[in-house]
Amino acid sequence: MNLTNQPLIVPLLAQVVLTCLIWLWMLATRYQSMLKHKVRLKDLASEKGYEKIKDSINPSDNFENLFEMPVLFFAFIITVMFTYRSDGVFLAGSWFFVITRALHSIIHCTSNHVPSRFAFHFMGSLVLFVMWFRFAIQIYQIR
Repeated sequence: MNLTNQPLIVPLLAQVVLTCLIWLWMLATRYQSMLKHKVRLKDLASEKGYEKIKDSINPSDNFENLFEMPVLFFAFIITVMFTYRSDGVFLAGSWFFVITRALHSIIHCTSNHVPSRFAFHFMGSLVLFVMWFRFAIQIYQIR
């Protein structure tokens, strides 16, 4: 592995840690809600059961969000590392993406202030698309 690639592993791992933390948050809030509303696991097989634990829906929805745009982030990191295209711009952009995803998650799981949540989601997504575009230009210039 090219040593210049190694720093990109850290934001990738940070995104994985964020996903694990939200998973734990989701489990804790769902468990508390199930106890509070006397919902059994088998009740969750129906929409009616999930209606009873609506107060725990945001961490669950956020956990699902962490398998949407971040999939493109993971693919980006792996692709950049595989092609030895890592540089400071990609590293800074990667950290920006992870930080905006973390802020999006915190907002989504707490206040759920949609304008703020949207702003962080939009900024992180835009940076990710710009990084992909920059990478595509670099690859195209090789040929």
